[in-house]
Amino acid sequence: MAILSTNSPSGAAIRAGRQTLAAVKAVTAVKALAGVLVPAQADLKAKMAARTLCDDANIDAQGEAAAREDDLLDALGSLGRKAYGLYESYGAPGYRRIFGIAPSKLAGLRDMDRRAAYAACLEALQDDTPKELAATAKAVVAAHGGYEAARAAAAATQKALDKAQEAEVASLDQWHTAVRKLKAQLTDHYPRDRKHVARFFRSTMGKKKPAVAAPVPAPT
Repeated sequence: MAILSTNSPSGAAIRAGRQTLAAVKAVTAVKALAGVLVPAQADLKAKMAARTLCDDANIDAQGEAAAREDDLLDALGSLGRKAYGLYESYGAPGYRRIFGIAPSKLAGLRDMDRRAAYAACLEALQDDTPKELAATAKAVVAAHGGYEAARAAAAATQKALDKAQEAEVASLDQWHTAVRKLKAQLTDHYPRDRKHVARFFRSTMGKKKPAVAAPVPAPT
């Protein structure tokens, strides 16, 4: 096959590189040339593994942030019910001061709008909280703190993941450079035999399955 396409994923590159290295090392006359690709192959594997770890951490952190936001929404729902019981109307000034947006509608808002609504509610509770709502308001404040901490942690893992992805892309580019260099050196060794050179870059990736002949109907 031709050298692996530059838009192929790292996993495909690592597998193709391993097959090329195996083919080169098996030929005594050119086995020393394997050193052209070995460092790039190892670096790409390491960068891919690092990116996978960052991705796992980010997935866990995003899940934690989502759960903590659910806790906050539940706490706000409880506060809303308590406030309605106290003020006996969703339109009462006391209720509206705490909730510019009904708790039941918060989940449907965009992220930035939800965060603005949370901040407005927390500010209202800090300004003046009736004693009848004190315990429920305290639970909202605690839930909001947990949500903000989890959200910050998720943002940090996303930043780490972005950095790891950039490193993997750079490593993959270096890997392709090493493969092209190896092919050039193999071509120098087999200057009149392109097919021989091509055999070092064979891959099982993307091979078609053998066709199965259609059954021949029995004669009637």
